[in-house]
Amino acid sequence: MFQDFIFEAELLEIGLRGDEYTWKQGRILKRLDWCLFNEGCAKLFPMALVTHLARVGFNHCPLLFHAPKLSGRAEDRPFCFIAAWQEHPDFANLVREEWEDKLNVLANIEIFKLKNLKRNLMKFWHKRKAYGCKNHDSNGDPQWIPPPSAWVKTNVDGSRDIQDGYAACGRAIRDSNGNWLIGFAKAVGICSVLEAELWGEFEGLLHAWRLGKRQAILETDSADAYRLLIRNSPKVASPTIIMHILELLERQWKVEIKHIRRDANKIADSLATMAQKKEFAGLIFETPPEAILSILQEDGAMMRL
Repeated sequence: MFQDFIFEAELLEIGLRGDEYTWKQGRILKRLDWCLFNEGCAKLFPMALVTHLARVGFNHCPLLFHAPKLSGRAEDRPFCFIAAWQEHPDFANLVREEWEDKLNVLANIEIFKLKNLKRNLMKFWHKRKAYGCKNHDSNGDPQWIPPPSAWVKTNVDGSRDIQDGYAACGRAIRDSNGNWLIGFAKAVGICSVLEAELWGEFEGLLHAWRLGKRQAILETDSADAYRLLIRNSPKVASPTIIMHILELLERQWKVEIKHIRRDANKIADSLATMAQKKEFAGLIFETPPEAILSILQEDGAMMRL
């Protein structure tokens, strides 16, 4: 019943950090406590985060809510129209139905219709996968394959220490000739390996955009992370990071998302293990670190075959 209410109200779960479970009794662990907000709050506080603190003398752990507000007004952010929407056969029908709907009780009907149309376009986008990026199943290649000319390839990976739960992500960006553009390694705190993968995807796309690249391939060896982006599933501990990734995908550029074999993702895997637990600012590698030179040479040799 409550899940139906969350769905109907279109509430979103705030991203979390810390222990996955919020309630403990004996050997039983469950997550009973949640923080939810609506779309308006999500836009005002896109970096909102809930930390699960340690339980002290009580079955439930305290929740610390942190919501830094971005500068500027959320309503001033432009709405990006995605050209790929038009390619779906139901697009014209959706626009027509939304625009012709009669709600004369509203004084400013045109503005309302535009806002409602935007909202439904976003739902349509997520449901039909009609945004401007292609998706590919695992290609089975056992080695790294360079992107087409004028494209860049961003490889990402996440790692997690099973002893203490600290996770990190790594990402490397290379061009069509296999040239190194930039690499990163960053700690993301205590979270699941899936969340670390998603942080790697977000950071990888963000840095490709900042480099001025407008044609990018994102590769991950995580089937779960790949499916989350393609299907836009809300069943993840930190849906906020999914929102950040989707916001990047809305921008005016071409992005292909691929699921690859782990053997083809060795560079990102190695980078993810380089971040120390407290290095939240991250490490930037403008040149390849020595620890991965042999992998780069191996990739280069395979390119020449």
